[in-house]
Amino acid sequence: MEKWIVARSPVKKWMVSKIYQNRFLKRASAFHILTKKEKTDVDSMVRHGASMVIPNFLPLATPTTDKPQWWEEEFQNKRIYLFFGRIHEKKGWRELCEAWDLLCKTDAEFAARSQLVFCGWLDGSEDFHMHVEALRLAHGNACYAGPQFGGDKAASIQAATVFVLPSKSEGLPMGVLEAWAAGIPVLMTAACNLSIGFDEGIALEIGESSEKILTGLRVADSWSQVDIDRMSSASRNIIRKQFSADSVSAKVHDLYEYVLKDARFS
Repeated sequence: MEKWIVARSPVKKWMVSKIYQNRFLKRASAFHILTKKEKTDVDSMVRHGASMVIPNFLPLATPTTDKPQWWEEEFQNKRIYLFFGRIHEKKGWRELCEAWDLLCKTDAEFAARSQLVFCGWLDGSEDFHMHVEALRLAHGNACYAGPQFGGDKAASIQAATVFVLPSKSEGLPMGVLEAWAAGIPVLMTAACNLSIGFDEGIALEIGESSEKILTGLRVADSWSQVDIDRMSSASRNIIRKQFSADSVSAKVHDLYEYVLKDARFS
């Protein structure tokens, strides 16, 4: 029900709504919502439906000293900026590449001490490889490592200094939560729907344009190791408090208690 998604293929979505979806939504006793933003979207379409915000849970990352398969020795003393997820236009990869190119052109020291790594699978974006290769040839500090799974995924996330998601539209981005679970600070847009990161100082809000992403990269580049360590500790604490199995399961229990008391099922 997110507006960016609803606006795509509107005729097909209107037909589906008329055929069955509107009836289905009206009959629901309650809605399990992942984010506050999603709750707003649902409440705007379903006037009389109860909804409860219950995020996904995940455990804290188990520390690993393993390096990912894309790691090179020259990365050792660099800050690693990691984009991890689906390579799709809405994720902002293009604007990130543009911001990276401009910043490296105007700040040779940043270019020398920084590495941009893309991990994930391609979903459209046929010119993605061309853009990353252009960055590599121009600045020698960008690469695409492909999809990562299992131990490679854990090693990739933990190898990052900063996790970057300049997305235009999200539900609940698990990549951000996985970064926090590993103690990695985040650069993300408001569209990632995790304002708790901004409130708790474990994420920096960036805009969706290349200019605003560049500004965020400059700020992250200015962070001291003390800053990064503080954000790392705080991010793991947020996962422990807000996204743990105990916290989420208690909310799920409350939701089902509410549904069982619904007059239509009593």
